[in-house]
Amino acid sequence: MQWKPRGRDAGSGTIPLNVNYSSSEQNTQRGFSINYAFKPHNKVHSNLIIAHSAYNKQVVDSVEIVSANSGIVSNRDLLYTLNTARENAIRFENTISLNNGHQIETGSGFFGNRALVVNQITLPNLPDIDQSTAFRNTRLFFYLNDILPLGSRLTLRSGARVNWVVLARSLFFEPRISVAYKISTAVKAHVAWGIYNQYAYKMATVDKDNNYTWLWVTARERNQVLGATHWVAGLNYFQNGLTINLDTYYKTTRNLMRREYIATNADSKNNGIFQLLKGTARTYGLDLYVKQDFGHHAVWATYTLSKAEEAMAIPTQQTINYVLASHDQRHELKMAALFKAGPLYLSGNYVYGSGMQILRELFPSEIDNVKYSRFDAAITWKFNGKLNGETGLSVLNVFDTYNLKYANLKNINLTQNLGAVKIYTGAVPLTPVLFLKMTF
Repeated sequence: MQWKPRGRDAGSGTIPLNVNYSSSEQNTQRGFSINYAFKPHNKVHSNLIIAHSAYNKQVVDSVEIVSANSGIVSNRDLLYTLNTARENAIRFENTISLNNGHQIETGSGFFGNRALVVNQITLPNLPDIDQSTAFRNTRLFFYLNDILPLGSRLTLRSGARVNWVVLARSLFFEPRISVAYKISTAVKAHVAWGIYNQYAYKMATVDKDNNYTWLWVTARERNQVLGATHWVAGLNYFQNGLTINLDTYYKTTRNLMRREYIATNADSKNNGIFQLLKGTARTYGLDLYVKQDFGHHAVWATYTLSKAEEAMAIPTQQTINYVLASHDQRHELKMAALFKAGPLYLSGNYVYGSGMQILRELFPSEIDNVKYSRFDAAITWKFNGKLNGETGLSVLNVFDTYNLKYANLKNINLTQNLGAVKIYTGAVPLTPVLFLKMTF
């Protein structure tokens, strides 16, 4: 592409620049799981699960800025990123049925996670950056849940999960409790509270041009375990095929981490290092779900109103005030319908999002263009006979609505006077898909 700024910053003439940008990304994923279900007793259902998954991601970004007049290269950046993640798991789960609807759920097992992050960065007139970090996490777990009806209206669900992180030599206790109360035959109310920990997760890396990359890591130490506390309250209505769910929630997250490129010399935007930022986050909002069933047909809709904030700082500094998180989106609406006519099924769904904060920051002059909307439709024919299966046609983004894909944004800073060039691609375009499924 060629960048030709004019006006006050460009002086009396034109400063043509050739901005050459190339990017390649390769992702591979594999996995398997084996599930053996059995009944050691007529009131006990058990499952033994063995699972393995592996993920590899390689990204190469190259940015070159050349003066079209003189051929002088003013900037040449080369960035290589490698991210791998592995998980092996063995889980043994049991459900014990007692009297009058009383149930006990127990389980135990093992998780082993490994991850690798490699960052190689070549910048002009600066030493190369070559950082490689290996992550490992091994943990044993046990959980116990008690589902206890207290009369005909009240149900108490309580329990806890215990994780022993081997390398950190740390025990994590995760209590949880919920209460459901039947107000009438059609209306129920519920409240819940719980602590949840995550030991393998995606951590954001922010480069010198404020581009985000999310990479898999695992917690190696106690203060790296991502922890959250959830408070939820809601109402449920069901009668004559009409279902209405309304949930409100407030969630706090601790040990949130992000790697961010921070300049160490104010005279040079390229002179800096990657530093680890830590902090907390909070999310609150409501979810509304409405569904109407009539015969073999159904229509439903969901609406989410939410706000996500985070406070991040270098660990040696005091945590700053809360600001909107990059994934914050105020409104999201989804609608869908399914109709059956003999062996034919017709379906359609629509989604609307008011736009993520990361898009609002990168496109401040185009706030109206950061929203997301898409309509999909499908027709499916199910057949039975000597062969059983289904075939059909689905069309993604029927109206070919253009949407920005936040994962494919690239911000390139040219100079202090010339500002930045933003390279981006659209999300899913109009895409027809034929499919065939056979069962024998």
